[in-house]
This record gives sequence, structure tokens and C-alpha cells, in this order.
Amino acid sequence: MLKLKTFLFWFAAQFVLYALVVANGRAYVQANYPATFATDMLIAAFNFWFAVKFIEGKDNRTRWALLGVVLGGGSGSLAAIAFTKWAYGA
Repeated sequence: MLKLKTFLFWFAAQFVLYALVVANGRAYVQANYPATFATDMLIAAFNFWFAVKFIEGKDNRTRWALLGVVLGGGSGSLAAIAFTKWAYGA
């Protein structure tokens, strides 16, 4: 159960982080100042939280955490492309 919990936690964390990074990139390419500002601040806050959580426990440095990070990152990027096409209109 701990392996699944670790995987799901890091999948979700990386999903959100990569979704923010992609949303940010699409925002600044379109010169969308409000979206760029908002996603920049969220990325900074999330990176701080992410670093603290990663350092806190040895369970966060396992192959299950790695798998969650890798799959969550790719999935978050794809989801953000689909969402920002709708939200930003292009």
C-alpha cells in the first residue's frame, strides 16, 4: 500500500508541476501577461513545496516515486496542452 501511495502522490505532484510549466510556456508565447504571472508564481511556490516534500522522507527516493514523477510529468504536459488550447483560445 505504501508503494501505491508513494507512486500516486508523486504522480499527482509532478502532473501539476508539468501542467503549470506547459501552461506557463503557452501563456508567455501568447503574451498573456495575467496567465504568465499567475503560472510563474504557482511554479515557484510548487517548486519550493516539492523540494521540501522530496527531502523529508526516504520513501520519496524510491523507484515508485521515480515512476510517479516520470509518468506524472508526461501526463501533466499533455493535459495542459489540451486545457490551455481551450483556456487561451489557441
